[in-house]
Amino acid sequence: MSVGDILKTARLDKGFTLDQVSQNLKISKHYLEAIEKNNFDKTAGRVYDLGFIRSYSEFLELESNKIISIYKKQVSFDSISNEINLPKPAQMFQISQVSKLLSIIGIVGISTSFYIMFISPTKLGNNNNFAITSLIPEENIAELEKIELEVGLKEINLAKNALKKDLFKKDLNQINIDKDNQLIKNTSKQLNVVANISNESVDTEIQNIVTLRLSEPTWIQVRNNENEIILSKLMKKNDEFVYSLLDNYSITTGNAGNIYILIGGKLKGKLGKKGQVLDSVILTENYFSN
Repeated sequence: MSVGDILKTARLDKGFTLDQVSQNLKISKHYLEAIEKNNFDKTAGRVYDLGFIRSYSEFLELESNKIISIYKKQVSFDSISNEINLPKPAQMFQISQVSKLLSIIGIVGISTSFYIMFISPTKLGNNNNFAITSLIPEENIAELEKIELEVGLKEINLAKNALKKDLFKKDLNQINIDKDNQLIKNTSKQLNVVANISNESVDTEIQNIVTLRLSEPTWIQVRNNENEIILSKLMKKNDEFVYSLLDNYSITTGNAGNIYILIGGKLKGKLGKKGQVLDSVILTENYFSN
């Protein structure tokens, strides 16, 4: 049986409609219909097919690895027919036709030169709404990323200081100050201990913060320890997803080179190479040390 037949049969046996599957998996009904009909030329592409089929198989409680293997074998037999277009014989121009063509080219050239020299500068000079901008060179992208990172770190430090002050104020409100000098001294010692514990707790939480930042539109799926889907979507450029290292989330994506990883507010690098497909990768503190 083909991949589409297996999935459709399993879905009907469990009594699900395509609308129900689409709502649960956050996958377009159009793509699910194309997969069940084996019309893979109407899906989002081979990379997205892998993620969609894996999610669909696990939702139907099928062996996802086995279904993926059948899919790979199935698409490997697809043939693409290329239509061969033979060049038409070159047409011979008569001398009169060549002369007309040269005349037309000359007129167009003279008209363009006149427009550039006399008309175009006047229009540009009288219109203050025009702005000339240039694309950012590739060598400056890293510098911009550094500036963005520094701004982000400043915001994190401000948030951390605000959180420390808030924790410290709450601790102070819970302490009943006695007039006895000895009790005041003991209370001060307790405040120092609480403040130190609060600082360590805040620093630990911040160091475990993971930020996925997209440099280009890329499909990404995130699952928790129980294999439940936390995120499954085509993220746009500059989109971010934040979680903690302690969550042990697994990441599946069709282009790891489009995902920047920040841990504890520090840029660690890209999740993988450009065009690299990663399946169920779990980030750790040592992921970028290899």
